[in-house]
Amino acid sequence: MKKILSGLLTVCLLVSMLAVADTPIKAEAASTSGSLEQRITQLQKKFPNGKYWNHSGSFVNNPDGWTDTPCTHHGNCLAKGYQGQCGCNSFSNAIQCMGFSEKLGYDVFGSAPRTWSSHTNLSKVKAGDVIRYRYNTHSVFVTKVTADTITFADCNWDGHCKIRWNVTIPKSSITGLTYIRHANNYDSVVKIPQTVKLTTAKNKATKKVWLKWNRSDKTSGYEVYRSTKKNSGYKKIKTINSAKNCSMTDKNRMIGKKYYYKIRAYRNVNGQRLYGSYSNIKSITIRK
Repeated sequence: MKKILSGLLTVCLLVSMLAVADTPIKAEAASTSGSLEQRITQLQKKFPNGKYWNHSGSFVNNPDGWTDTPCTHHGNCLAKGYQGQCGCNSFSNAIQCMGFSEKLGYDVFGSAPRTWSSHTNLSKVKAGDVIRYRYNTHSVFVTKVTADTITFADCNWDGHCKIRWNVTIPKSSITGLTYIRHANNYDSVVKIPQTVKLTTAKNKATKKVWLKWNRSDKTSGYEVYRSTKKNSGYKKIKTINSAKNCSMTDKNRMIGKKYYYKIRAYRNVNGQRLYGSYSNIKSITIRK
């Protein structure tokens, strides 16, 4: 078993070295549509779980296809020429786990992941990102992030480019992180909520402040923040789990005290809460 894993790691490492020299493919429209979760669902149908990202039986590379059985000489891909000659699919001159994860990223966002921004902060990983880890030997496409758990799709985990979806791993188990690639057009595809405009903050009866803001599209709800200082010290005072509810009353405020408020919209996507930018700030002094 150890020899098999060692061989897989060696092959993936060689593939990554070859891929570095490749010129990224030209950006074009993504081949999926709708929300991020809808695009991921389309990819799950396009590349079924348990199938093989190969073109066994044909000499023509087919990155948009799969086979029911693995190619017979998968282990000799590098010796035979890895693009279209050994039965293993390639994308942007990368095969196996790297080629497959980059293909998924390309189909969602319409640009080659090697042109995306890159970082190594696991606390910022999001669904739609491509992760390279295990000391530059394995690549995955992230489909969901929930607290410390990452869900992903990959191939070649078995040494034959077998496709699998909905694999989970704790962030703490990701070792040898090489990069996390994040699409440059992520916000427009995922539809990050619009910035909310806080329109009203006024006294409403004793010790109460009535707040009102405009509705944000593509939103699951809002978060309301308050501070006694304009530029610091804001704390969340309420989460509103409705896009239609665009007002609230803040009760029991101190008479004669000045308060500052701001709002931001959020949207739940694949287990993640995505936030829009903070609104403008409104202030009010509490009257009797």
